Amino acid sequence: MTITDPFRPKEYPYEQIIWSSTQKSINTGASGFGLRTHSPGLTSEEAAEIVQSAMVNYSLPTAQKATESDIIATPLIEDCYPSLYTFREVTLSNGKKVWVAGRTLYVVSDYGFFADIDSARRDGSNYIAHLAVFNEQPDITAFAAMMRQNKFLPADKRLTPANAEIRTLLVGDPAPLPSEKISFAPADYEDGNFLTEVALGLLTAMHRSRNAGKDGTVEAKKLVVRLDDSQIPDLLYTLSKLPLTLTRHLQFQANTLYYTGVPEDLDMIVVLSQNTTRIDEEFFIVVDYTTSVPRVINLLESSLFDRIRKFANDGIALDRDETISDKQME
Repeated sequence: MTITDPFRPKEYPYEQIIWSSTQKSINTGASGFGLRTHSPGLTSEEAAEIVQSAMVNYSLPTAQKATESDIIATPLIEDCYPSLYTFREVTLSNGKKVWVAGRTLYVVSDYGFFADIDSARRDGSNYIAHLAVFNEQPDITAFAAMMRQNKFLPADKRLTPANAEIRTLLVGDPAPLPSEKISFAPADYEDGNFLTEVALGLLTAMHRSRNAGKDGTVEAKKLVVRLDDSQIPDLLYTLSKLPLTLTRHLQFQANTLYYTGVPEDLDMIVVLSQNTTRIDEEFFIVVDYTTSVPRVINLLESSLFDRIRKFANDGIALDRDETISDKQME
C-alpha cells in the first residue's frame, strides 16, 4: 500500500538547531550547556527560545545515568538509551508560530571526552538535541522521512573520540548550519508493518477530543502508546498514512520515560517498554504492544473504526477514505 493523496506536499524547507554541552556556543562563546549552532533562518534568540519551549532535554535519575566506561564498552549507547523524538508546535514571544521535529541523542559525556580534555569530562548528563524547525506546518510524513533518510544530526551515533561528526558538533569553534529541506516521494512509503490498533486508537482519541463537551457526555481522551523502541519508525509510518484530518494538528513525544500521563499541550506520548513509571491508564486511550497480545484500553468502537481495520487488513490505503473520517469528525 502506498500514499496516494496527490495533495500532500512532498518537500518542506526547515531551519536547524543544535543544543548540547559543548566547548563553545555560537551566541555566547561560552562552554557548557546551551546553543551550539543554528542555521541562518533563525536568530540566536529565536533558536534558544524554541529549544526551551520544545522540552527536548534528556533527563535521567542519577542512578540510571551512563558513564564513560559504558560508552567505551558500547559506543552505540542508543541501543541501551533510546533517543527522544519530539513533534510539536511552538509559539515564540514575538507571536511567530513554528513546528519542531526533534531528536535528542544521549551522548553521556561532556565534550572533554571527545576532545581529550580532562577538565571537561563530566559524566552522565550530556545530550545532543537536533531540532528541525518548520515555518510551514509539515505533514507528519516529513518526520518519518527524516528518520528514514537519517537527517537528524549526528547521523553517525557512535560515541567515540574518533567520530569526526560528533567532534564537530561538540568541540572547537561552532560552524553555522545550513538551511535544509526534506523531500520524499509516495513510492518511499510502501506499507510494512501497519499498526492497526494504533491507528484506531488515534482515530478514537482525535474523535473524542473534537467532540468533547458538545453534548456534555463525552470526555476528551488522549493517546498513550506502549512500544519497544525499535517500533517507533513503524508507528510514525502508520501515522503518516492516516487522513490529514486527524494528523494535521498532532503533537507528540516518543520514547518518554517518566510521564505519568499526556502533558496538556500534547496529543500523544509513546512510552517505551522499559518505562517503570505508572501511567494513569484510566484517563487515556492506551494501546499496549509490549504484551504478548496487543492490549487496547478505552477504545470507543464505531463503524468508521471497523472500516479502517478492514482497510488495513485488506491493504487499502487509508487516504482513499479520508472523506469518511471527515464526516465522522463533524
